[in-house]
Amino acid sequence: FLTITALQTLDVLVRQLPSELMLVYGRIVFSIYIGTLTIKKFKNISEVKRILEQENLIDKLTGAYNRKIIEYINPEGILVILDLDNFKEVNDIYGHIHGDKILKRFADIVKQNIRSGEDYFIRLGGDEFCIITNSVDVKGMMERIYNASRNELGLGFSYGFAPFKDFDEAYTQADEVMYEMKERRRRGKL
Repeated sequence: FLTITALQTLDVLVRQLPSELMLVYGRIVFSIYIGTLTIKKFKNISEVKRILEQENLIDKLTGAYNRKIIEYINPEGILVILDLDNFKEVNDIYGHIHGDKILKRFADIVKQNIRSGEDYFIRLGGDEFCIITNSVDVKGMMERIYNASRNELGLGFSYGFAPFKDFDEAYTQADEVMYEMKERRRRGKL
């Protein structure tokens, strides 16, 4: 387009056509050029905005969503809270770099065992995660994740779940169930 425009402009100048034609023609070309630049700039800004929004919702270490995603999720289904057992000891004995590797691998295990596009896997902080799901077999899902984590990482986790209608209420209920499980594990009854 720009090449044809340049050739036509050169033709108008060589033939010495009336300057009124040149003025109107120049305005049209300039308007098209500015419009094209504006569209390109808008596309670039939109892409940067999309990337920033995505990065703002993703935990850098694990690739799971961070807790900001919760405000965008429809409050329905089941909230499952997971907390790695004795993770502080892993960090204390092997260091935080090793602990970070464990968290990354644990996140991969969870993501492999939930339904992509249907379930939400969220890092709440530290070694605490949650899953929001509509699955009817939550216990089966947790058993698969638990077994994979124990087999691959040698690390288990405690979990609790509750109906998800309001995050704070569901979190409180699931947290109580999870701590009961932790306590039973500590006493060796699980």
